[in-house]
Amino acid sequence: MNVILSCVRLPALCLLLLSAPVLVRGEVLPLVNPGFESGTSGWAVSTSASVAQSLSAYASMGYWGLKIKDAAGADTYTVTSVSCTASPGSTYALTLWGRSLGNYASGIRAEVLFTDASGNSLTPGAVSGYAASYEISAIKWFEKRVLKGVAPAGTVYVRVRFTSLAGYGIGACVDDLELIREVPGETYPSKVSGWFNEIGANPRRGQPAPKIILKLDDLQVSGSGIDPDFTTVANYLQGLGVKASMGIVCSSLALNNATFENWIINRYNAGWLEFWHHGCLHTGAEFGSAPYTQQKASLTDGNTLALVRLGFPLESFGAPENAWNSTTRTVLAEDSDIKVWLYGDITHPSGKTVLMRAMSVNIEAPTFNPDYKTFIEGYVHNRGSDYFVLQGHPTHWIVGADETRFQQFKSIIGFLRRADTQAVFVFPTNMIP
Repeated sequence: MNVILSCVRLPALCLLLLSAPVLVRGEVLPLVNPGFESGTSGWAVSTSASVAQSLSAYASMGYWGLKIKDAAGADTYTVTSVSCTASPGSTYALTLWGRSLGNYASGIRAEVLFTDASGNSLTPGAVSGYAASYEISAIKWFEKRVLKGVAPAGTVYVRVRFTSLAGYGIGACVDDLELIREVPGETYPSKVSGWFNEIGANPRRGQPAPKIILKLDDLQVSGSGIDPDFTTVANYLQGLGVKASMGIVCSSLALNNATFENWIINRYNAGWLEFWHHGCLHTGAEFGSAPYTQQKASLTDGNTLALVRLGFPLESFGAPENAWNSTTRTVLAEDSDIKVWLYGDITHPSGKTVLMRAMSVNIEAPTFNPDYKTFIEGYVHNRGSDYFVLQGHPTHWIVGADETRFQQFKSIIGFLRRADTQAVFVFPTNMIP
């Protein structure tokens, strides 16, 4: 195994740090060059081929990110960090941001690697709810992942390792790594100010302002007509001149509820809201597992109701619970009304414009809970992207007199309207080429 140590930008420091494991000082372990701002200094590549490169086009934070991709004659290799000393029985957490270079899983595995004094790999102890390794699979946008493992008996060192899974050839890019030894009750400094400094210094990575599609789910008859929370959110957005889209549970259109229907028609005619097909049954099984005849009926019946009760077709579709399968692809391909598939299958688009989901950039985290801080973290790691489809559920944002969640949503909208962000709010159908 030929170990090639790239020391393009910090050669002296690279050689010094690679000569011996780095001693842990504090709880955040001193990974060398965790953001790849100094090329691949501090990382050992197990082949002479150019499979690991620090390039500006693959950055998530800062100005450089690591691209890992098979080269001719090299499809099994590793890219490994400098060792940090570790303690048996301690839990170690690796946070990283990564994405595939294509529309499928990358074929690059990231892992927390424990070794003994001789460099032999050891099997980590399990941490409930976490894995110690995973294959980087996020498409288009960087996704945050946290890997955890307990250092087993005999552990002396801990490393970060990326391994190519032979034959995939797709590759990944990774950035902004952090390795921590967890201590119960220990807290770590907030990074929010750093995120805003990064945005201020380089708000869009030289790219045009992002397009924002607000995907607001679950519009259906409530009480005598419309849920007041939808009215509150719609009034707020219209007052700012912000476009949004709302998903209609189409069975509500079969109830002949004039209040509900007139609300939709009036908002549609005002030009600030677009409405889309959110199924008829509003269950995950409706498009996730139902047979062809049922999926076909749901899609067709929903738009028939829209045409009869509202006077216009629903040209975009988003499955309830974002659950769909190969049958959904078939019924969509046969449907002429639907033009846009929200959170659909980019590899089999069924003749539709597919608008994908950036898993780490969304209104709610977890579902139903708008979280401004989490949104900013995801956004700063994905600046320069051409669009984001942001999903939310307005009926969960105002609980009695408590508008805490709604205020979090307002903060997100306020950020997107800032002069340095200049996001452009559009309808789903505005994204049709």
